[in-house]
Amino acid sequence: MLLRRNHVMKAVLVAAGSGTRFKPYSLTKSKVLTPFLGKPLLFYHLDDFKDNDINDVVIVCNRDNAMEIANSTKQAYPDMRIAIVIQDQQLGPSDAIQTAERLIQDEEFILFKYADSMHEQDLVKPMLDVFEDDSDGVLTLREVGDPSRYGIARLQNDRVIEIVEKPQNPPSNLAVVGIGILRTEKFLTGLKKDKLYKGKKEVVPQEYVLREGGKLTHWVYNGKRTDLGKPWDVLLTNKLLLERFGGKIEGSVDPTAKVDETCYVARGAVIGKNAVVTNYSSVDGVVRDGTLVEGSVIMKDSQVGLRCVIANSVIGENNKIGDEVETKDNVKDATVFVKDKDEKPPMEKLGLMTGKDVIIQPNLHSKPAKVVYPGRNIKEHIDKDKILRAVIFDADDTLYLTGLVVKESDMAAMEYLAKQCDKTAEELHQEWRERFVQELQTSTDPKKRHRFHSLRLLATRHNIKDIEGAYKAFLQKLTDLLRPTPGIQDALTELKPFKLAVMTEDPEETTKAKLMKLGMTGFFDLIITSDQIGKMKPDKAYFDTICKQLDVTPRECIVVGDNYDKDLSLPHQDGALTVEFGGATGKADHTIHDHEELLEIVKNL
Repeated sequence: MLLRRNHVMKAVLVAAGSGTRFKPYSLTKSKVLTPFLGKPLLFYHLDDFKDNDINDVVIVCNRDNAMEIANSTKQAYPDMRIAIVIQDQQLGPSDAIQTAERLIQDEEFILFKYADSMHEQDLVKPMLDVFEDDSDGVLTLREVGDPSRYGIARLQNDRVIEIVEKPQNPPSNLAVVGIGILRTEKFLTGLKKDKLYKGKKEVVPQEYVLREGGKLTHWVYNGKRTDLGKPWDVLLTNKLLLERFGGKIEGSVDPTAKVDETCYVARGAVIGKNAVVTNYSSVDGVVRDGTLVEGSVIMKDSQVGLRCVIANSVIGENNKIGDEVETKDNVKDATVFVKDKDEKPPMEKLGLMTGKDVIIQPNLHSKPAKVVYPGRNIKEHIDKDKILRAVIFDADDTLYLTGLVVKESDMAAMEYLAKQCDKTAEELHQEWRERFVQELQTSTDPKKRHRFHSLRLLATRHNIKDIEGAYKAFLQKLTDLLRPTPGIQDALTELKPFKLAVMTEDPEETTKAKLMKLGMTGFFDLIITSDQIGKMKPDKAYFDTICKQLDVTPRECIVVGDNYDKDLSLPHQDGALTVEFGGATGKADHTIHDHEELLEIVKNL
């Protein structure tokens, strides 16, 4: 017996993905709010729910996108009951649904759906149509060519008895689709018996119902689908939605322009004289006279100049594309930087993918499958990705010239100590270096390498009690004499659009005193010091910590330092671009002697 179609059911929409593989678009907007044909992807799912009389929805978000999603859905769907919950740690879709436990535990059934997937038809209705009263839910399956990449159903007598995640020996070619109906009690009970942790192979929600002896009705979906996971998926999803809903012209199109029936022109968009928009393109901006837009997406508020060729490309929001710009799109062996590695796209034609607020000057061309991150002003042909997000500096002799003033500063400490014993400052300095510094300089313990520690050892040897005063004398003299390295002040000002960080062997107190004296503190988003890491350089924890806290990958970073082995070697191994300041080892990607040269390197990236 089929369940009545008006059965009251709560939906859970999983939208907690961070979009790390969806750059450059996820850098400025939650990926599920990426607009298609005039509305965000998320809204297509809400429309499917609403069309099937499901008006009570929980959206599982992450902390970064929760407010954005809450505000947009509240305004667009005032008649639906939409609740927002936050998944703090991404442990898969089953954990995401469990995050909503307080809101779903009293429901007999829930309908869940992944918000970053799209299909060529509404999948809610056929699921409800096959839902049987005596079942514990509905499983949606589809045939796939490579079962080892998916969660695969094992069937017995036409009944699904198990779902095997990415099997080496697949029991069938029927993969689980990211939408289903679950008996809430069985799902939550099964999930609580499992222990989830980062890196564990994910278990799809339906499997937990099966583990509790549940019976799932299933049906096979034979249509197309896309997942909005990587930047080129904008084109695939745009085409799928145009095939599903058809092209439409809502904006202004010059009588001499040609827009074919597969395309979408948004309200407020303008297509100029003799322009051509073809092959499943969407335009939500201005396309000026004589320009060809083929198989592309032009996002909101972007302007494309005269006589351009925009082919199989995604032009992000608020771009300004100069006259006669051309995007090459014959992929061949081209790859795209995705998260932390290069991937070959799944199509033969792929052009340029730009983030928000990009400017491309006139008469330039881009090679196939290139990515430009938000806010770039492109003045040369795009023959490589423009993906720099962070510039990371060593401190001593990179930001400021410590080596030139450190001896005089040490002598200030020795003069302070000499007043309290029968030794001269010169004698104390020699003893300090020979007896303590040489012995301690190989230690990896920051506490032992701290000047205060070696000064204390010297003072103790001579029964001097005021160690604090000696260290203050050293620090005062150091900051009085300290000078910035050539060009650094102007460079930091120019580099403001990027995330800036410092990683130094100095302790935090000393580092901040130096930066404050030179007026540099406000430039940096993050300062990592040896007392925070607990080890001296070289140690991988410095760069790893910065990448994690700035939310960048090594390939998105430049690291600048004066000592290749200590400052640059490990980031270089991880894939960062390295710049050796004043050095001559030849091991770094670049060597500079003035930070004006660093600006030139950045401009060329």
